[in-house]
Amino acid sequence: MTSASTAPPHRLVAPDPLRPVGGSPVSGSDAPFAWTAVPDADCYELEAAVEADFADPGVQFTVEDRTAITDAFPDDGSTWYWRVRAHAAAGPGPWSGVAHFTAVPDAAAHAARPAADAGPSGPQPVTPVSGAPVDGQSAVFEWTLDETASAFRLQVARAPAFDAPAVDVAVDPTTTLTLYGLLPDDESTFYWRIQAERADAPPSPWSDPARLTAATDEAVVSHQAEQEARRAKAREQKEALAKRTAAATAEAESPALHGQTPAWMSIAMAYVMVLSFLATLFLITRAL
Repeated sequence: MTSASTAPPHRLVAPDPLRPVGGSPVSGSDAPFAWTAVPDADCYELEAAVEADFADPGVQFTVEDRTAITDAFPDDGSTWYWRVRAHAAAGPGPWSGVAHFTAVPDAAAHAARPAADAGPSGPQPVTPVSGAPVDGQSAVFEWTLDETASAFRLQVARAPAFDAPAVDVAVDPTTTLTLYGLLPDDESTFYWRIQAERADAPPSPWSDPARLTAATDEAVVSHQAEQEARRAKAREQKEALAKRTAAATAEAESPALHGQTPAWMSIAMAYVMVLSFLATLFLITRAL
């Protein structure tokens, strides 16, 4: 039996973004954020950035629960990416999947709100995409969520036409699903798509197919390490560029420095040389 002193700390799970997701327009002056609750979480940390790699987060804050941010974003139609993670006494949990939204003026955000009888907008794959490897024995899928959806349907197939899906499952209204033991680990290519359903409206269109590679857990870990190394390199390059830009700006704003010797210094040096020559002659004459 494991003693209390050696028991491993509780592992927090990643929350799921609920809104805003899928590029939906929200008010830049009053952006509402919501995510699924994480058991045993003391608080949550949220990051928002104009780049999906979060190399330079523009907004960072910590709250006890879901919240709205006031006057934190512009209203110029810019796209923002956000993610959230839970914190406990043992430390932070893993980051959620990345969601994105468009920051717009209040009037535009209000006009863009769907009518009450509108069907759910189509969810979109978040990960895996672009052929990223997944553990065939424990494949994790994440997608964006429409709040009006009552359920989702996920399909995985060897061909993007999905004529004969290898996986076709109904999913509760969440943004993540783990498939255990349903895919091989032989580096084969698969495609997956997601559809939103609602009890009182037709289902949304299927999302565009996303491509993945069914691989081993080691391949997934290696891929994640490579992605983190790329993000770290991008951060370093960005910091180096900022330093060079700052140095160039400081040099341009500083007084001009000339490499020529001032005239008064040249005269003084010549005078010293003449005195040194005369002193040398005097010493030689005395010696004779």
